[in-house]
Amino acid sequence: MTTLTLFATASIASADILIDEGFESYTGGAVSGWTREGDHDFSSVAGLDGTTAAVLLGSAGSDSSTALRNTFSSEGTITDTFTFAFDFQQLTTGNSSNSGDRIMNFTLRESGQSVVNWRVLWDGSANGTMQYYDGAWQNMATQNELINESDVYRVTLSGDLDASYSITVNNLTDSTVVGGQVGITGLQSGFTALNELRFERGRSAQDFIIDNVYLSNVPEPSAYALLAGLLALSWGMVRRRQ
Repeated sequence: MTTLTLFATASIASADILIDEGFESYTGGAVSGWTREGDHDFSSVAGLDGTTAAVLLGSAGSDSSTALRNTFSSEGTITDTFTFAFDFQQLTTGNSSNSGDRIMNFTLRESGQSVVNWRVLWDGSANGTMQYYDGAWQNMATQNELINESDVYRVTLSGDLDASYSITVNNLTDSTVVGGQVGITGLQSGFTALNELRFERGRSAQDFIIDNVYLSNVPEPSAYALLAGLLALSWGMVRRRQ
């Protein structure tokens, strides 16, 4: 491989993996690399993908918020493009949720200010709707099935915060697509660099499990076009030398 090809490949590989957490060594209590907030009662449970461990977010009080926070600025920040994914399962334990209660909330933040803000909203009948906040709570555009208390789900967000991003939600238990949305603008305008991820168990809500958290500041699509051009150029140089 030519030096030019190596340079181009290295440029694409330079995207920072900010969080890559499977919680495999977690045994309960404090979560290494994460901060617990609120009236927390966290514990280790079997991993949602059949592996050793995952984190259960519960609350020691009857009406309290609990949060698990990761300040990833030491690994890098998100200034535009990003990919964020995690698995979760809603539980029947915890407080009995009423219609309109927030079950699970996940946010990407800049110095405590939410920029990307999503939640599962309980409907009072063992089901939840995915919603995002853009000044008011909005339902995810396409939701083929509601979030239930027995299945495992994977949430993936990806895009460019200078423009828009997308979300997809998959039911891993049934191997079905729950739904998604493209072209989300939310509250991105005016931020400089995202440096914090936060999962929160809403007040008066039920417990949930999180696992397999991944966050990166992926390169812009133009970088891939640059790589393709550089690879073509280097290939041409090799052919001429032959």
